[in-house]
Amino acid sequence: MRRRVVLQHALIALSAGVAGPALDSIRAGLASPVPGQEPADVDVAEWEEVAEEYGRGYYSMTPVSLMLHLAADVADLQQTIEACRGSRRADLSRAGARLAAIMAMSLVKTGQFQTARRWWRTSRAAADASGDPAVRVWVRSQDAVHALYQHRSTRAAMDRAGEAVAISGGRAYPGTAEALGACAQASALAGDVAGAQGYIDLLTDVFDKLPDSVTVDTGNIYHWPQRRLWHTASYVHSHLGRSLDAQRAQERALSSIPDWAPAARAQVHLHSAMCLIRDGHLDDGANHARQAITVLPESRRTTLVVHLARAALDAVPHSEQRRPAVTDLRELVTACGPVPR
Repeated sequence: MRRRVVLQHALIALSAGVAGPALDSIRAGLASPVPGQEPADVDVAEWEEVAEEYGRGYYSMTPVSLMLHLAADVADLQQTIEACRGSRRADLSRAGARLAAIMAMSLVKTGQFQTARRWWRTSRAAADASGDPAVRVWVRSQDAVHALYQHRSTRAAMDRAGEAVAISGGRAYPGTAEALGACAQASALAGDVAGAQGYIDLLTDVFDKLPDSVTVDTGNIYHWPQRRLWHTASYVHSHLGRSLDAQRAQERALSSIPDWAPAARAQVHLHSAMCLIRDGHLDDGANHARQAITVLPESRRTTLVVHLARAALDAVPHSEQRRPAVTDLRELVTACGPVPR
């Protein structure tokens, strides 16, 4: 009864937009399960399917809606884990790790970075408890990529990605590709041209080894389709100022991004805007960035999108910051919300 009351209060707070304390009350239970008797009717396959559903819903649902539904399911899974021991607890921890990671990713999207970092810790612990190397690699790789949008250092992203690559043991998992992509992007942010290109080459090699079952683009966050490869290349070359390479990657990325991923399309257009600005086409770049944001519904103007828009603004020379097109872009970005800390 007490657990139901706590969950009810947490979900009320979450629906009202007070996500941090609400989600922490649920996360704490998932992170500290109490040993118990294993019931005979625990359906591990059902929880795996729940995790798969959220993997598909990550792209189709707004972050706030996804978190609201996910919080209730994580609370249910917490109760189930508490009642289990042995191999079934490890199997359920695999589902728990994936759900906790999706919660963390959604929190990053909404700019709730401190709460997200606690969910990343919980996700890694659950992944390690599962003993599944693929999920251990995937969780850490997602943590690494999202660190680039969380005001964490590029070294933090590289370290987490390095953990993922080490756990992979040379095996080609979707998370291995994601981790190498994170290394390439972090290297680009640090201005390491040779390092970034080296990681792109390693990423391409791993991608070629991935099975068709995970490179097919079905809208599942656990897959790693080719558009992710071109998106990574676009990010890297755009931040390094390699406009011709960036343009080629952007064309390939945009031709492969499906209609149900408008935010991903906006991110690539923001890479393009950054290149235009770096090449001296300030008005064209600012207007391109503004268009990329305005075509998105407000619910899709996440931190991942706004972060790139601010990067485009940062590329404008200080002496040109008051140009009308640049001012219009800044006002739009500011209206999307303050910079989270």
